[in-house]
Amino acid sequence: QKVIKYIRRIIHLPLLLGWDESGTITWSVDASFAVHGDYRSHTGATASLGKGSVLAISMKQKINTKSSTEAELVGVDDAANYLVWLKLFFEWHIKTYCNDYKHTIHQCYSTGTLIIYE
Repeated sequence: QKVIKYIRRIIHLPLLLGWDESGTITWSVDASFAVHGDYRSHTGATASLGKGSVLAISMKQKINTKSSTEAELVGVDDAANYLVWLKLFFEWHIKTYCNDYKHTIHQCYSTGTLIIYE
């Protein structure tokens, strides 16, 4: 009920999405370790082209993990499918606007996971 009240209060605010024309997709992925009743972790990810989120993902992980670092790594793997899809989608539809559309930035909130991932 609080969410409904919140939406009614902000319904007049515009949704702003923008593209900075650099051809860079910025991904942010994070995972919460063992937050569900069956001790599975939860992954959240968002993709931006400069201003606003063009894709947001929130999902329960399909496997149990033993540590928060492993949960982060599984989260990156879960989000990678969407990353590839979004990158191919924009390469196909925006190739006339930006010829060097090759950049992808991945932001991860766990330094240990980022080192393993790279």
